[in-house]
Amino acid sequence: MPTPDQRAEVRPISFIFHNTATGGAPKEHKLVVRPEELTRSDVSRLTVHQTLGGAWGDSFGGGLPTIQLAGTTGWGMGGLPNGQIVFQNLYDHVYNRWHIEREQLAKNGKNPDLVKLIFHDVLDDFTWLVAPNQFILKRSKSRPLLSQYNINLTYISDNVSETMTALLANQRSIQEAALSSFDQTLKDIVDFANEMAGEINDFLGPIKDGVAALVGITSAVLHAVRTVIGAGMTIVDSVTGNLIDMAAGLSMAASNVFATVTAVQSVPGRIMARLIRAKTLFQNAACVLSNTFKSRSTLPNYDDVYGSSTCSSTSGGRPLSKYLDVNTMEAITPIIKNQIAVDSDAAGALMHLNKMDVALHPESLATIGSLSKTVADGITI
Repeated sequence: MPTPDQRAEVRPISFIFHNTATGGAPKEHKLVVRPEELTRSDVSRLTVHQTLGGAWGDSFGGGLPTIQLAGTTGWGMGGLPNGQIVFQNLYDHVYNRWHIEREQLAKNGKNPDLVKLIFHDVLDDFTWLVAPNQFILKRSKSRPLLSQYNINLTYISDNVSETMTALLANQRSIQEAALSSFDQTLKDIVDFANEMAGEINDFLGPIKDGVAALVGITSAVLHAVRTVIGAGMTIVDSVTGNLIDMAAGLSMAASNVFATVTAVQSVPGRIMARLIRAKTLFQNAACVLSNTFKSRSTLPNYDDVYGSSTCSSTSGGRPLSKYLDVNTMEAITPIIKNQIAVDSDAAGALMHLNKMDVALHPESLATIGSLSKTVADGITI
């Protein structure tokens, strides 16, 4: 069987806080930076008595399991939020609000158990209602800029259906809103592309062909993504995953291009408004795709490639490879129709446009035009 994808964005570990007394939606805090250590301890209510003749035990079934987490909230680089802010949010989400809101309910004569904290571990496949025993802040001179945590949790029950149902309903609502935003953004991008034939193109001058080509290929890939998302909004295979990743990358590159154009030269007011609008549109498309529609894939299992070693096929070992008489790589990585293709030059140019600092170190217009043309020429759907 293929090895399941275990990336944090695909199999997340998260905390879900839900105050059912208020009727509000549950709030999820995902550990984007995975814990460095996770220990789940399942215990028994068991006492063993040693005697001269041996031993015997009093067993009263399973006890309350515990979970210990240790890790950091990261540096805040690579597009991630500031690690210190994330730590404060984690503390508030897991420990502070749980105590405060339970106390408020108790003072009002309501059941404090209506405040729920759920530990949702998709990686290890368990979801529990828990109580936070400890939340520890650790600092180390070996990593002085990192906020480190130790969290100790105790299992209360596995009755989490109410909260998880509400969370799924809330996520569907978010996806529907994101899809609506994506559709409107795509329409506005098409309108902008049509406008580029006029005075915007004249203003762009020598780089107009490259920028127009980048806008065109980005629009085409975004349309392809919208087609594969469809009404179900379920992203599960490598084809849609590649499309989504590429569409998000192209959108951010286009956003950076228009941000740089407005930064490196004087722009008339009527043109400036359109270019800033285009920058915002492409940025929104990138954010919607990156944050809402996650690409998921499985890693192929290459066991059959190796086949048997000497005599192992006749002694209970590995059988002969089924790829013995075929083109192995073609068989295990078949060509998929409608998959996006990117040549090495386009990939390099796209990375350059994505990574450039439009505020402090913007590229020249000539470089932007050349990179944009390279990206557009090197991508086919």
